[in-house]
Amino acid sequence: MFFFQGLTMGLAYVAPIGMQNLFVIHSALSHSLRRAVATAFIVLFFDISLSLSCFYGIGTC
Repeated sequence: MFFFQGLTMGLAYVAPIGMQNLFVIHSALSHSLRRAVATAFIVLFFDISLSLSCFYGIGTC
């Protein structure tokens, strides 16, 4: 049971990374530097929070 929970959490961690990168690159190319940096920091914050929740096993209640 824990294997499938870990597998789904790992998939949820890896799957959006490609779309995130495209979003950040598009933001950097089409917006001002200030907005691009803000977008990158917001994405960075959520990426770190998702990886920490996977590491500490938040979904294993």
